[in-house]
Amino acid sequence: MLRKALMIAAALGATAAAAGALIVALAYALFAVLQTPLGSAGASACVAGAAAVLIGLTALIAVRSSGATKKKKPAPAASGNLSQTLIDLFKDKPFVASGVAAAAAALTLIKPEIIGVILRTVLNARGPAAPEKRRPKG
Repeated sequence: MLRKALMIAAALGATAAAAGALIVALAYALFAVLQTPLGSAGASACVAGAAAVLIGLTALIAVRSSGATKKKKPAPAASGNLSQTLIDLFKDKPFVASGVAAAAAALTLIKPEIIGVILRTVLNARGPAAPEKRRPKG
Protein backbone atom coordinates (compact mmCIF):
# COMPACT_ATOMS: atom_id res chain seq x y z
CA MET A 1 0.00 0.00 0.00
CA LEU A 2 2.88 2.38 0.85
CA ARG A 3 4.55 1.51 -2.45
CA LYS A 4 1.38 2.43 -4.34
CA ALA A 5 1.14 5.78 -2.52
CA LEU A 6 4.78 6.56 -3.34
CA MET A 7 4.20 5.70 -7.01
CA ILE A 8 1.18 8.02 -7.14
CA ALA A 9 3.23 10.81 -5.52
CA ALA A 10 6.04 10.30 -8.04
CA ALA A 11 3.57 10.36 -10.92
CA LEU A 12 2.00 13.57 -9.62
CA GLY A 13 5.45 15.15 -9.27
CA ALA A 14 6.42 14.21 -12.80
CA THR A 15 3.13 15.54 -14.15
CA ALA A 16 3.60 18.83 -12.29
CA ALA A 17 7.14 19.19 -13.65
CA ALA A 18 5.96 18.51 -17.20
CA ALA A 19 3.14 21.03 -16.82
CA GLY A 20 5.61 23.64 -15.57
CA ALA A 21 7.94 23.03 -18.53
CA LEU A 22 4.97 23.30 -20.91
CA ILE A 23 3.87 26.63 -19.42
CA VAL A 24 7.40 28.06 -19.68
CA ALA A 25 7.65 26.92 -23.31
CA LEU A 26 4.26 28.45 -24.15
CA ALA A 27 5.23 31.71 -22.46
CA TYR A 28 8.46 31.87 -24.45
CA ALA A 29 6.62 31.11 -27.69
CA LEU A 30 4.06 33.83 -26.98
CA PHE A 31 6.88 36.27 -26.24
CA ALA A 32 8.65 35.38 -29.50
CA VAL A 33 5.48 35.86 -31.54
CA LEU A 34 4.63 39.21 -29.94
CA GLN A 35 8.15 40.64 -29.78
CA THR A 36 8.22 41.82 -33.41
CA PRO A 37 4.93 43.75 -33.47
CA LEU A 38 4.98 45.01 -29.85
CA GLY A 39 8.64 45.17 -28.90
CA SER A 40 10.22 43.52 -25.89
CA ALA A 41 8.30 45.52 -23.28
CA GLY A 42 4.90 44.98 -24.92
CA ALA A 43 5.54 41.29 -25.42
CA SER A 44 6.61 40.92 -21.79
CA ALA A 45 3.45 42.69 -20.65
CA CYS A 46 1.29 40.38 -22.76
CA VAL A 47 3.04 37.30 -21.38
CA ALA A 48 2.53 38.60 -17.83
CA GLY A 49 -1.14 39.25 -18.60
CA ALA A 50 -1.58 35.77 -20.01
CA ALA A 51 0.07 34.31 -16.90
CA ALA A 52 -2.25 36.34 -14.67
CA VAL A 53 -5.30 35.07 -16.58
CA LEU A 54 -4.01 31.49 -16.33
CA ILE A 55 -3.45 31.83 -12.58
CA GLY A 56 -6.90 33.39 -12.12
CA LEU A 57 -8.60 30.61 -14.07
CA THR A 58 -6.71 27.98 -12.09
CA ALA A 59 -7.76 29.58 -8.81
CA LEU A 60 -11.37 29.82 -9.99
CA ILE A 61 -11.42 26.15 -10.98
CA ALA A 62 -9.85 25.17 -7.64
CA VAL A 63 -12.41 27.15 -5.66
CA ARG A 64 -15.34 25.83 -7.68
CA SER A 65 -14.20 22.22 -7.44
CA SER A 66 -13.48 22.40 -3.71
CA GLY A 67 -17.20 22.30 -3.03
CA ALA A 68 -16.93 25.02 -0.42
CA THR A 69 -20.18 26.88 -0.24
CA LYS A 70 -20.66 30.11 1.58
CA LYS A 71 -23.39 30.14 4.16
CA LYS A 72 -25.78 32.96 3.56
CA LYS A 73 -26.48 35.12 6.56
CA PRO A 74 -30.03 36.24 7.13
CA ALA A 75 -30.64 39.80 6.02
CA PRO A 76 -30.48 42.16 8.98
CA ALA A 77 -33.63 44.01 9.83
CA ALA A 78 -33.59 47.65 8.82
CA SER A 79 -32.94 49.40 12.10
CA GLY A 80 -32.64 52.87 10.65
CA ASN A 81 -29.34 53.36 12.48
CA LEU A 82 -26.89 54.30 9.73
CA SER A 83 -23.76 54.05 11.84
CA GLN A 84 -24.59 50.54 13.09
CA THR A 85 -25.46 49.42 9.55
CA LEU A 86 -22.10 50.71 8.28
CA ILE A 87 -20.20 49.06 11.13
CA ASP A 88 -21.89 45.73 10.38
CA LEU A 89 -21.12 46.11 6.67
CA PHE A 90 -17.46 46.86 7.36
CA LYS A 91 -17.17 43.89 9.74
CA ASP A 92 -18.65 41.54 7.16
CA LYS A 93 -16.75 42.98 4.19
CA PRO A 94 -13.37 44.44 5.15
CA PHE A 95 -12.40 45.11 1.52
CA VAL A 96 -15.40 47.42 1.23
CA ALA A 97 -14.19 49.26 4.32
CA SER A 98 -10.70 49.71 2.88
CA GLY A 99 -12.17 50.91 -0.42
CA VAL A 100 -14.38 53.44 1.34
CA ALA A 101 -11.44 54.64 3.41
CA ALA A 102 -9.27 55.04 0.30
CA ALA A 103 -12.04 56.92 -1.50
CA ALA A 104 -12.55 59.21 1.49
CA ALA A 105 -8.82 59.90 1.70
CA ALA A 106 -8.63 60.68 -2.01
CA LEU A 107 -11.70 62.90 -1.77
CA THR A 108 -10.22 64.75 1.18
CA LEU A 109 -6.96 65.35 -0.68
CA ILE A 110 -8.66 66.48 -3.88
CA LYS A 111 -11.44 68.62 -2.46
CA PRO A 112 -11.33 69.17 1.32
CA GLU A 113 -14.45 71.37 1.47
CA ILE A 114 -16.65 68.47 0.32
CA ILE A 115 -16.23 66.82 3.74
CA GLY A 116 -18.05 69.73 5.38
CA VAL A 117 -20.90 69.45 2.87
CA ILE A 118 -21.23 65.72 3.49
CA LEU A 119 -21.22 66.17 7.27
CA ARG A 120 -23.88 68.90 7.10
CA THR A 121 -26.02 66.70 4.85
CA VAL A 122 -25.75 63.70 7.17
CA LEU A 123 -26.48 65.76 10.27
CA ASN A 124 -29.47 67.49 8.65
CA ALA A 125 -30.82 64.16 7.39
CA ARG A 126 -31.56 63.19 10.97
CA GLY A 127 -34.10 65.98 11.11
CA PRO A 128 -34.77 68.40 13.91
CA ALA A 129 -34.71 67.14 17.45
CA ALA A 130 -38.07 66.06 18.83
CA PRO A 131 -39.62 68.66 21.13
CA GLU A 132 -39.50 67.82 24.78
CA LYS A 133 -42.80 66.77 26.33
CA ARG A 134 -43.86 68.83 29.30
CA ARG A 135 -45.43 67.08 32.16
CA PRO A 136 -48.46 68.68 33.72
CA LYS A 137 -47.89 69.97 37.20
CA GLY A 138 -49.74 68.27 39.83
